[in-house]
Amino acid sequence: EAVVLTGGVDVQQNHIYYTVRAWGPGETSWLVEADRVESWEQLLAILTRSAFPVVGSSDTSLRVRLTCIDSGHRTDEVYGVCRRFPDLLRPIKGQQKIAGGVPIRMTRVERNYQGQTARTGVKLWHLDTSHFKDKLVRLMRTPLEESGAWQLHADPAEEYLREVTSEHKVVRIDRKTGRTHSAWTVRPGHGANHWLDCEVYALAAADMLGVHLYGAIEDEVTEPAPARTPNTARINTELARDRSFDSKQSKRKSTHGGSWVNKGPNRRGPSGWVK
Repeated sequence: EAVVLTGGVDVQQNHIYYTVRAWGPGETSWLVEADRVESWEQLLAILTRSAFPVVGSSDTSLRVRLTCIDSGHRTDEVYGVCRRFPDLLRPIKGQQKIAGGVPIRMTRVERNYQGQTARTGVKLWHLDTSHFKDKLVRLMRTPLEESGAWQLHADPAEEYLREVTSEHKVVRIDRKTGRTHSAWTVRPGHGANHWLDCEVYALAAADMLGVHLYGAIEDEVTEPAPARTPNTARINTELARDRSFDSKQSKRKSTHGGSWVNKGPNRRGPSGWVK
């Protein structure tokens, strides 16, 4: 059922976290891989050159179609790798809210020698992270037997599970005006949220590709056979209780998880499949 793969990358000072997720009809998805690398070349080898063979098929594989990379840290480096692969990698900047009520907005960041906005070069994609976190929770809550289920493999790393449930939505009251507003904040006792950010960015990449429309994706329809039974039940139930793309702008604008794919001889576990 999977038709496309997307990636999400959270860049830190000394490490780079990433996830790869497969998407099918109705926004049903499967976690393919969640890991950490130490260099851009390691990351690019996975996101731009690796083909992920589908279990049970000897001649069918999928490559990551689009990856969103956070540009908050090491911004110049992020722009540099995105220049090299403009069709595969997009730098993003998360915001609590975007003017106009759209979840995604594109701006051009390059300038020519006259200081004018360049028509070519890096485009920065602004994401309404509150919108995508709300949507992510909705997909997490979808029963596994229904379309749109957000699925894991059977043995995700504890660190991944902790981070992907590290935030919740709270309602605050402005004491001066009496007005209320909601915001996503880190849960007490939780620190890092790298893989939550990665999953948000992978979801945004899926929206950019029109996964929610399904027919808009021109890709081979494959039928992955998960090597393990999905174990979404391990997702923290507290998070489950919490809770378009601007076309005009678009015209201008390690902890290992697991996988149902074989990554080749350099990534094999004892059984030959990624653990």
